[in-house]
Amino acid sequence: MVCEPLAGDLVFDIVYHQVYAHNPDGLSAGAHHYSRYSGDRQYGWAGVRPLQDLLIKLDAITGAFTLWGRSLTVLDTIIAALEVMAARYRIADGRGGTRVGAANNCAQDSAQALYMAIRGISRVLASRGDVRAELSDTPEEAERLAQLEQVGAELRQVLVPWCVRAIPERRGATAPAQAYE
Repeated sequence: MVCEPLAGDLVFDIVYHQVYAHNPDGLSAGAHHYSRYSGDRQYGWAGVRPLQDLLIKLDAITGAFTLWGRSLTVLDTIIAALEVMAARYRIADGRGGTRVGAANNCAQDSAQALYMAIRGISRVLASRGDVRAELSDTPEEAERLAQLEQVGAELRQVLVPWCVRAIPERRGATAPAQAYE
């Protein structure tokens, strides 16, 4: 929340993480502030596409965990995964361009970034007992950790069959939509 300078009202300070192939409207993959993404008639989607934002407060995702004195959120991990996927759209893994179609699309890649973030967190929790113990050292954190694991299991059931493709072993990373030369 920020104070809107003209009206003095509190407004959301929204940043969209665009996982999308470049388009003729001037939007490229990456982080875009609301004012550019949906409030700009020249470069954004203002008046072109209907938008609806949904705000969900889930402490397991947005709440901070304390890990050896450092404050960490799952949301930061998800944002980092989206930034990596957006960067891969921008550079197309050095192949010249990224093509999006019905079989390979940005919705799948966004879902895959979300899944990869959750899978990474799950792997750390499964392999490092010291991390799990530190993240659940208070009853509140233990409850949030259990909620996070439940959310992760539910998302895996939805995302894996529909949106997550096999990881190309040759490059060692997930592929954005479909890169071509």
